[in-house]
Parts: sequence; structure tokens; C-alpha cells
Amino acid sequence: MDSIEQQNRMRELPEEVRRQLAMLGDAESNLLLILAGILLRFQTLGIQKEMLLDSALCPEQFDETAYPDLFSLQVLASLITLCALVGFYGQAEGIAAQAALAGGDTCQQDAEASLSLIIIAVSLVRFALLLENRATDSQQQVDVVIEDASVQ
Repeated sequence: MDSIEQQNRMRELPEEVRRQLAMLGDAESNLLLILAGILLRFQTLGIQKEMLLDSALCPEQFDETAYPDLFSLQVLASLITLCALVGFYGQAEGIAAQAALAGGDTCQQDAEASLSLIIIAVSLVRFALLLENRATDSQQQVDVVIEDASVQ
């Protein structure tokens, strides 16, 4: 079936079915974002392993600047994951709002939305810790350089 014919058939579907299809498409997109974040984290772990092995086996040739910036990869993975979590939260809020409009029991949907917010909060705390660790590491490097300069 070609694209135009498929679009015409989609327009013939009831509004509720189109809305649910759109929601499923959004969920798929959010899951793809999470997978991208996970893949970046796997890449970061692989680079860390390689750096550890190279520094242990060939310490005289080891050059940390020859490797990708791990911090940037970690930040990117965290931001991608946060985007997906915010997307899932938006879906949970939308479902809760629709349940409320329908006059049904919204307890489960409200719990889903609240749990999504908790997950986002935990992710933000972890992201803040990542940034804080980077700032602490940078300050320690500056302190070492200053100490080395004062010794000479």
C-alpha cells in the first residue's frame, strides 16, 4: 500500500483510534531515545575499559587526550534519557486528564504521572551529581597545577 493510500485510510479511522496510534508512536519514539541513551552509556563504558587497559599495559604511551571526551558522552546520554522521561510524563499526564474527563477513576493514572515525576527527579539528581563530579575533578586538577607550579 502506498503512502497516500495509507494516509487516506488513516483519516477514515475513528478519532479515538488515531489518538491511540499517535500515543503509541510517541511511546516508540521515547523508547528509541532511551535506547540511544543506553547505547551511549555502553560506548562510554567501552572507552573507559580501553583507557584502563591502555594505561595499565602501556603507561609510558598512554595519552588520555587521544580518547573521546567521556564527560560529553555522559552528559549527552543523560540529556537524551531525560527527554524521553519527560515525554513519558507528558503521556501519563494526558492519560490522567482523559480519564478525569471521562469521569472514571483516575487513581492509577495519577499514580503513573506521579511516579514519572519521581523518576525525572531522580534522573535530575544523578545529572546534577555528574556535573558536580566534573566540577570537583576540574578543581582538583587546578589545585595540582598550582601546587606543581609553587614547588618549582
